[in-house]
Amino acid sequence: MFLTSVSFKIIFVVPVAVVWGQVVGETYNVENGTTVLIMCNIATRYPKWSGPPSTNGVLRLYNFEGLSTFFTSLVNYDRLSWGSNYKDLVLSDVVKADEGRYQCAAAGAGTSTVQLNIRGKTVRLCIVYVFKLH
Repeated sequence: MFLTSVSFKIIFVVPVAVVWGQVVGETYNVENGTTVLIMCNIATRYPKWSGPPSTNGVLRLYNFEGLSTFFTSLVNYDRLSWGSNYKDLVLSDVVKADEGRYQCAAAGAGTSTVQLNIRGKTVRLCIVYVFKLH
């Protein structure tokens, strides 16, 4: 028997992180390239979200409270979306620039704050070799 043909199948595992809790000052470490669901513990739909990048310690506003659209001027605009409950923030394919403090807020309901730290990318790679023997 001689090996006449070799084919490869590469499977990438895409990591997803769910950030739970939102206790003020709580910090979460996620991998670069991860999709992150940042939960908001405020009962209001479409709360006001703020996050990186900050200017002089002031977080950048992502949307106005009660409005479902995010500001198109944001660098990460195309990677932001709402969770299925219309209050959690979904940030896809995180990069180092997404690192920082995130805050959701609603008038009369308070605020919820979390710190995200982005670690270097770890690609989980599984290589499957398929050999054809003749």
